[in-house]
Amino acid sequence: MTTDVETWQLGHRTEEASGQALARWDRHPVTVVRPAKGVATGRFLCMTCDEAVDYVAASTRVRNRRLRWRRWRARAGCYAGRFLFVMMVLSAISPLPPAVLMATRGEWLLAFLLLPFAALYGWLATVALPYVHYREPAPRDDEKVRLATRSPVHELRS
Repeated sequence: MTTDVETWQLGHRTEEASGQALARWDRHPVTVVRPAKGVATGRFLCMTCDEAVDYVAASTRVRNRRLRWRRWRARAGCYAGRFLFVMMVLSAISPLPPAVLMATRGEWLLAFLLLPFAALYGWLATVALPYVHYREPAPRDDEKVRLATRSPVHELRS
């Protein structure tokens, strides 16, 4: 197995002299060596501040495992959302027959007390509907290479 060598950009944040909250980034190309197996650390030098910046690079196998785990979590969330949607629909429908029965007996007050619960559960089911669909998580750049520690002045981009 061979290691992958990729070119990334190391950004160094430089503040603007004006009073606004604008920032400028000086970008420098860096070469990142990704291992064939597992996770490896490396170091490169920032050309702006001459500071050593550590990075962590993951192999393709590790990245795929992380992506598989995120897909599994997305599917589990989708199934949980579907279960909650079905429960909300059943909870919205279940008070309706007793409310109709009470209304036919003349117990209007109790019937009207049950209807807000049905409306609430129906509204919750409607609001939960967009979360029921499965969305494929996209791979992120930080699953390949990321800085070893968060830095307020450095950033890594592909």
